[in-house]
Amino acid sequence: MNSSYFVFFNFELTDGELSPEFEKKMEDVGLKSMIDSGGEILHLPQFSYMGEYTYNNPEDLKNALYTEIKELFAESEITALIFMSVSEFATIGIDQF
Repeated sequence: MNSSYFVFFNFELTDGELSPEFEKKMEDVGLKSMIDSGGEILHLPQFSYMGEYTYNNPEDLKNALYTEIKELFAESEITALIFMSVSEFATIGIDQF
């Protein structure tokens, strides 16, 4: 049975340079660098992305996204230290201090 999952993805660029098309390619994977907060579009911190997915289980989703993102990074000729979190429930907040 499929469930809804929230994904947070973040990376630290270690080599290479992001192309102007990189953001669009991340969106094609389903990860966005902006969120709609009550009608206001807010940008996440640099190199942070979020997405919502319907999938059979969180481990399979994580593995599928790892594969897609790894291919995207290789194609974009960049390397990075990455962090990904997949959870069934999420309470999020964004602010600037």
